[in-house]
Amino acid sequence: IYVGGPALFRSEFTEPGAQLARTTFHDDADFTAAHFGGNAEFTGVRFRGHATFAGVRFDGFALFDSRLSRADSRPRLMTLFRNGASFDVAQFHSTATFVAALFGQRATFIEAAFHETVNFVVAKFRTSASFVGVCVKGQAIFCSAEPKLVTRFGGPVDFSQSDMAQADFRGARFKNLVSFKDGHIRGR
Repeated sequence: IYVGGPALFRSEFTEPGAQLARTTFHDDADFTAAHFGGNAEFTGVRFRGHATFAGVRFDGFALFDSRLSRADSRPRLMTLFRNGASFDVAQFHSTATFVAALFGQRATFIEAAFHETVNFVVAKFRTSASFVGVCVKGQAIFCSAEPKLVTRFGGPVDFSQSDMAQADFRGARFKNLVSFKDGHIRGR
């Protein structure tokens, strides 16, 4: 699917869910306060403008993955947030995955709530990322058992006031300041 101009999706996506895989948004895409009643698949989506998912509710799986090559673990089908993304105050009621997603500009997950697992394995954050006040009731995964599959943060990362039941950052690479001020991680 090709979307040439600004896109506004402030609506309800009911069962069986939303299938937007391989869509290219050439301008800003705004999903503010949308409700995804089923699974939402954004695998291989290219957001060339800013992507806004502020206040969105995901009841099913939220998939923002890139597909990795089996041969060398490089992304074959890239999920790209070229001009940044906002998931502020979003509610993820099932598993959320951002495996190998590329955030070209600032990514924010301020006060987002993940009720199950959230997976950022091999994600790349080229500039700053904010997870201020994020709540993860399941596991937050930022690592992989394979040394080549590394999550990278290029700019400052803020986990201040975050509350995570479990988080695993083994092998993650931070090239700048990381803050966990007043944050709580109860397990690994």
